[in-house]
Amino acid sequence: EDEFKGMTPKQIEEFKKNATPETHDTNIGLVAQAVLAYNGEFGHAPATLEQLVSTGFLHHVPKAPKGKKYIIDAKTLSVKSVDL
Repeated sequence: EDEFKGMTPKQIEEFKKNATPETHDTNIGLVAQAVLAYNGEFGHAPATLEQLVSTGFLHHVPKAPKGKKYIIDAKTLSVKSVDL
């Protein structure tokens, strides 16, 4: 996975053991993959995260890190977490 690029296996293991929603955005990759899959099927970005759920690309809207929310950039098909 790209988020672990350059890390040793031991560093990756330690990171996965200690990462929490308060210290790391553990769900943004999942949401980004769903956005790309949705775009591949429908030819455009979803308007909302709920649209990813209703169309089956996500089981539920993942929790963003504390004090943040996810937004979808329709032009770049990227997902960002921004302050509430």
